[in-house]
Amino acid sequence: MQVTIRNKGKGGRSMTAKNKKWTAEEDRLLMEAIEEGTNQGRTKQACYEDAAQKLARTATACRARYNSLLKYQDAPSVKQDDREDPAPGDILDLSNGLAFLQKLQSLIPLVNEQQALQEESAKLAERNKLLEKELEDKHSKLQEYLQKYEEMFGILKEAGIMAEEAGIGVKVVH
Repeated sequence: MQVTIRNKGKGGRSMTAKNKKWTAEEDRLLMEAIEEGTNQGRTKQACYEDAAQKLARTATACRARYNSLLKYQDAPSVKQDDREDPAPGDILDLSNGLAFLQKLQSLIPLVNEQQALQEESAKLAERNKLLEKELEDKHSKLQEYLQKYEEMFGILKEAGIMAEEAGIGVKVVH
């Protein structure tokens, strides 16, 4: 079906628009016309207008089709036969993905709390080492004092025995 548009386009000429699908031949001619025109240093708009005259299309339709073809060429081609069917466990639909992200988000405070607890545990372990060292030092001092006490008690006991033998009435307190 061909429709003639009565408004005059650029340059005072009438435009004819076709409401039919683009053929592979038209696509090829369009690409050649645009590439050839741009290689000659012409603007793309001028190239679209020339292609529109050759193909009996509007410049806007030519520009849209050209951009569509470029986009199609840049997209990776995936044939139906080349695709592998995903394993049932590999499919992650939107609701499952959203639920996973919500669970993950709820874990963030727990991870932060775990890190804080690990830091506190490390500080407490260090404090525990210091306290154990302090306890060990105090235990050593206590042993030293007990040894000195026993030595002094032995000396006093001996002095008491010697005083008794000498007949001196000195009492040794214990």
